[in-house]
Amino acid sequence: MTKGRASILWIFMLLVAVALLEAVSFVALYVAEGIRPGTVLDLFMDRHFAAITRESARKFGDGLYHPELGWDYEPLSHYEGINSAGDPYTMSWDAGGARDDGLFNYQPVMATYGDSFAAGEEVNNDETWQYFLSIITDKRVLNYGTSGYGTDQALMKFKLHLRKHNIFPFTVITIYDDNIKRLLNMFRPFYRPGDGLTLGFKPRLLCSSSLFVESNPLVPYVEDASELRQLAESLVAADPYARAKVTLNFPYSLRLAQVFTELVRAKLGAGSWLTPGSLNLWADQDAVHLMQCIVGEFIELCRQYRSIPVILLIPRAGDENQPPYDQFVRQLKTRHPDVVVVDMAAQEFDVDRFRVLPKGGHTSAYGNLVIANALKEALGL
Repeated sequence: MTKGRASILWIFMLLVAVALLEAVSFVALYVAEGIRPGTVLDLFMDRHFAAITRESARKFGDGLYHPELGWDYEPLSHYEGINSAGDPYTMSWDAGGARDDGLFNYQPVMATYGDSFAAGEEVNNDETWQYFLSIITDKRVLNYGTSGYGTDQALMKFKLHLRKHNIFPFTVITIYDDNIKRLLNMFRPFYRPGDGLTLGFKPRLLCSSSLFVESNPLVPYVEDASELRQLAESLVAADPYARAKVTLNFPYSLRLAQVFTELVRAKLGAGSWLTPGSLNLWADQDAVHLMQCIVGEFIELCRQYRSIPVILLIPRAGDENQPPYDQFVRQLKTRHPDVVVVDMAAQEFDVDRFRVLPKGGHTSAYGNLVIANALKEALGL
């Protein structure tokens, strides 16, 4: 074989090897996306908006959509679901938008705000911690929690109620460990694809010398899928969860290497925006500063309107002994020594019974009773 032919053969073999590598990488990326839909590749946008019809957009707009908060439960609405343990549960809301507990003859003494751990997702109306606290104090505790909320939305909902003079002697804001991650997001599917909030556009708060609102981008409300997609795409540059998704373009081997690197970072504890569950934003100075601003404004508003502020913290499953928000809590107590702070990680309870499942899900009826008793003791009710 001549030297020229040998060179051509080597080049041919190299091209075949590169083509094979790229083909395998392409398939591997799709496999990774199939294992964790919507979290690896930016292709989820194609599927997400292709599935949105005017009818489904109109249904969201007539139900969950809220121009100021992003989404909220509709007064007098009703929901029946199956929880993580496979048990049916019912959620319903009264004319004022609070969870319908049937305790209308009780004198309201407290309003509560937060995400699904405040809303009482996965348990019945008479199994939330607000219901139990109402029963053991003979005073009604209003539940204004909303699933999927960040602490920013919880504060904005509280402020919306203040404008309506909806003020009570005590006000609780519930902070679940994960809430800090939601502060940086303005389109819920970037952060948590496939959770039902298909049009989960939301406002967010930013903090420099003081808090200011970046308004809900879905104002005015639109139903056209192409317009909705353009709106979501306009938020990509400002959303770290969107920027972390890998673009499926050539060379695919480099895209696969990017995914692999991010997964290794997450596995080693460094955290990756590609895998939000691996992130510990309680160690991020900017995120903590924003949370401090939000909680600080909540406390000041409560004082201004003569309501006693209460901060309720709930750790992730498995983090009960040492939640990542420990330092935040210590700083909070130092800055606001007169504010009631109830950290469920500091309470004694049966960890395996606290949630619907031993290691996951939302708080069970037992867990909610534990929370109610912890609040009763802390507040001297």
